[in-house]
Amino acid sequence: MPERRSQKIDSIEALQKVVPLIVKAVNDDEAFGLRAAANPLLAAEEMGYQIAPEIQVTAERRVRFSQENAARLGELEEQVYKLAGERFDIDSSQDLDRVLFEKLKLPRPRPPSDEPSDTPQQTPPARYRKSASAPPRPVGLTQAPDPLEELRGAHPVMEPLLEYRQIDRSAPRLAPRELYDRIRRGEVKMPITRIQARLKRSRTPK
Repeated sequence: MPERRSQKIDSIEALQKVVPLIVKAVNDDEAFGLRAAANPLLAAEEMGYQIAPEIQVTAERRVRFSQENAARLGELEEQVYKLAGERFDIDSSQDLDRVLFEKLKLPRPRPPSDEPSDTPQQTPPARYRKSASAPPRPVGLTQAPDPLEELRGAHPVMEPLLEYRQIDRSAPRLAPRELYDRIRRGEVKMPITRIQARLKRSRTPK
């Protein structure tokens, strides 16, 4: 078990300062290293570091992406909010469904089927519907086309939204807490991959 600490992390700079301690804990404990490979931020929390909610999204992007792509995601997110006329959880399929198909009245993408359907789809396509029970790609990436691609040009919001989703799909997501806890209990085995690169990116200054 890594040494427990108690410290609130309220800025990316503060997170960068504790990265060497997290790396040391990873090197000292192979089981902890497996968990940290799946989600370094939850590993930091396990060590006692309390990451403030207001920097959670930024911290996750700095772990998953290069500094350039992390910054670009923030720019695209703001463009989407402006064009949609409201702020919402851009990564939530439920929020996206509400904004695109209820508020903006865009046509729903055709269901993933060999035969066209004349019946309006009442739920988001399974390929981009978020499920709490399904791990969101902690390792490996899907090559399936974005189901929203056919809406390109249907509304100004789609251009930045599709670019945002393309960048987001270019890097594995961090494991959710449920999967992290399963790894901690030894129910899921994972190779230690990407952890050094992720932590190295977290050390990169703004």
